[in-house]
Amino acid sequence: MSDTVNRQILLVEKPTGKLGQEHFKLVTGAVPEPKDGEALVRTRYISLDAANRAWMHGATYRAAVEANTVMAGGSIAEVVASKSPALAPGDIVFGDTGWQDYAAVPAKHLTRCPGWSR
Repeated sequence: MSDTVNRQILLVEKPTGKLGQEHFKLVTGAVPEPKDGEALVRTRYISLDAANRAWMHGATYRAAVEANTVMAGGSIAEVVASKSPALAPGDIVFGDTGWQDYAAVPAKHLTRCPGWSR
């Protein structure tokens, strides 16, 4: 893998009114290493929908997004490396990666997209 930088969008503060770019910050960090049972995925398409705002304000069916953490969101992503027998590099998956280029995610939380993988 040639990329060594992971661009991430952080939620800086929870909005009280209209949502604006001042509520977010672009940062760079290291590409994470997958642990046993995880896959390293590279985001291709990020989901952006009304639920994102709800997650900023409190727990729904998931934990609330806290200030200065990666904004939550699902994505279609490509497996770059895997430490799980269930996934292989090149597989296309759906999962909760957050708004970032790369995420290390437990393989059991990723769903392979039929017809798009191996």
